[in-house]
Amino acid sequence: MAPRAKRWQHTSTSSQPPTLVWIDDYKPGLGLYKEIYEELGYRVFTASRGIDGLRILAAYSADAVIVDYEMPGMDGGKVAKSIKQRWPSIPVIMFSGCAVVPNGMANVVDAFCDKAGRREDLLIAIQTVLQKKQNHYSTSSLGLQAGQVL
Repeated sequence: MAPRAKRWQHTSTSSQPPTLVWIDDYKPGLGLYKEIYEELGYRVFTASRGIDGLRILAAYSADAVIVDYEMPGMDGGKVAKSIKQRWPSIPVIMFSGCAVVPNGMANVVDAFCDKAGRREDLLIAIQTVLQKKQNHYSTSSLGLQAGQVL
C-alpha cells in the first residue's frame, strides 16, 4: 500500500509557500494543475513552452519544477538539462504520459511521475523532492556532510 499524501507543511522560517514552475504544452492541464496545487497551498507559475519556463526560472525563485517530456521545440529532457546546468539545486520532476523516456533522464531529473498514474503519486513526489531539498540545506547550513549525524 502506497503512503498517503499529506499536505506540504512549511518548516522553514519563510512565510512564503513553496513555489512550483509547471512546464507543459497541454494548456488546459496547466490551468487545472495550477488551480489544484494553489488550493493545496503552493505558489504555481506555468509555461506552455520550455523556453518560457526557463524565463520564469530566471525571473523568480522556485522550489521545484514539474516538466512534461514531449513538447514541441524544446522537449522536457532539454529543459531539465538546462535547469540542472543553470540551477542545480532546483529539483525537477518529469511528469509525462510518454511511454518511453530516454534512459539518460534518470541521471537528470529528481523524480518521474506518469500522467496516467494516481494524482496522489505526483503530490508525494513533489513533497519528497521539496523535503530532500530542505534537508540538504538544513544539514549544509550546519556544516554537515550527507549522512553525517549530530
